[in-house]
Amino acid sequence: MVEDIKAMRDLGVVGVVIGCLTADGEIDEVRTKALVDAARPMKVTCHRAFDMTRDYRAAIEALVRAGVDRVLTSGQRDTAVEGIDILKDTAAIADGRIVVMACGALDQNNIARVRRATGVDEMHFAALKTLKSTMAFRNPHVGMGGTAIEREYEITVTDEDAVRATIAAAGAA
Repeated sequence: MVEDIKAMRDLGVVGVVIGCLTADGEIDEVRTKALVDAARPMKVTCHRAFDMTRDYRAAIEALVRAGVDRVLTSGQRDTAVEGIDILKDTAAIADGRIVVMACGALDQNNIARVRRATGVDEMHFAALKTLKSTMAFRNPHVGMGGTAIEREYEITVTDEDAVRATIAAAGAA
């Protein structure tokens, strides 16, 4: 991972996303710090491995000590709405020392609520739609990579209207 990060840094990439945990459900500070050091001057985000930690309060402190710039989290729940209380507490604990980016099923119907309720610094969402494939021939005997056969004839794309609506809703908070 260190070599991959150095290669990205040398190519001029702006940032990397990492996440290292111990078997006990804590941030692996030694490995995280080594990756952060290898990444500089790139920005470093800890992904939702954070949501799998035993103690999110201790995890934030470990990420701060390791020099991580941002943490992506749904508040240790499946969705940001379910994780509102932990997101709010995480943002308070972070207190500007690390950016807290909320994620987890955010859309135009809930993003403002989560933003207002938590005080997080940033929001991350996907606005996707599934389109049917234009492929006429369909082999009913095989699904590539073990996926359901119908998935072979669909494509997932970004829904521009949903992106605009979600951003507008977030701005209304």
